Amino acid sequence: PHAYDLFITCTHDALNENYLTAAEMRFWWPRLERLATHVIAHEQASRKISRVALLEAKGKTHITTDKGSIVFTAKADRIDHMHAGGSIII
Repeated sequence: PHAYDLFITCTHDALNENYLTAAEMRFWWPRLERLATHVIAHEQASRKISRVALLEAKGKTHITTDKGSIVFTAKADRIDHMHAGGSIII
């Protein structure tokens, strides 16, 4: 219950104050409430096999080919390190 209440409160406050109009909130809020239990269950399961390592992580890599050089840039919402080794980029 605590995780659900916290998720609902934080999501509601963030969307209400920063992103959605009142009409959009009336449309989306019931859907977000239904989704909350699934998001929490997924996060709880993930925490059993991994830990959050980085948030909003930026990265860049250069690849050189015979035709020239390419630069790839990206920003991950989150990077989790798996307890068994490896990482998950979200």
